[in-house]
Amino acid sequence: MKMQNGHLFSTGNHPVEALVPMLHLKNAGFDFEIATPTGKSVVFEMWAFPQKDEAVKTIYKEFKSSFENPKKLADFNEASAEEKAAYAAEVVNLTPAALARKIAQLEGQMLEHAKNLEFEEAGRIRDQLAEIKQVAFVG
Repeated sequence: MKMQNGHLFSTGNHPVEALVPMLHLKNAGFDFEIATPTGKSVVFEMWAFPQKDEAVKTIYKEFKSSFENPKKLADFNEASAEEKAAYAAEVVNLTPAALARKIAQLEGQMLEHAKNLEFEEAGRIRDQLAEIKQVAFVG
């Protein structure tokens, strides 16, 4: 960002503000796909990086390659829309009985994954169920 005095000021991301929420969401079973508007790497204000916080250091290391080589936001949105459209077409073509079986099957899979502490997979199926119900019952 250009300041009034003409000098450029780096507007990177504060590591604690970005990584701590990611850590909590990951522990709750969510996963991340890193995307920036242009596909350029994520910039962290490394001067503020908590060097003694092992959990933050671990999640940073886990996603470091994604931060350095993120997806372009437009590509991410396009891929997501295509995936959802294909899935919606599949759901709309199910008979009511087949739809009920599909929902029951997915609910069973979700509960099994949760029971096995596979929260990421359970969360993915939960989101899939929400989309199915949205498409099938709301339109």
